[in-house]
Amino acid sequence: MELRRAIASDAGALSALSSACFTQTFGHLYPPADLSHFLDEAYAVPAWASLLSDPAYATGVVGVVGNGS
Repeated sequence: MELRRAIASDAGALSALSSACFTQTFGHLYPPADLSHFLDEAYAVPAWASLLSDPAYATGVVGVVGNGS
């Protein structure tokens, strides 16, 4: 396994993961339209891309290196 700093090309995966986690945890508390609006602003790919391009902000990602054995 490898830990590395996330880069702009990780924005799509981080968007999907963060949206799914937020929805699973808090989605039941919001009307669907409000939840959708929030996710579109807070966890959209452009929002993640902006954060990941900011040198003052760091996000780590973990992945399998090689064949995983």
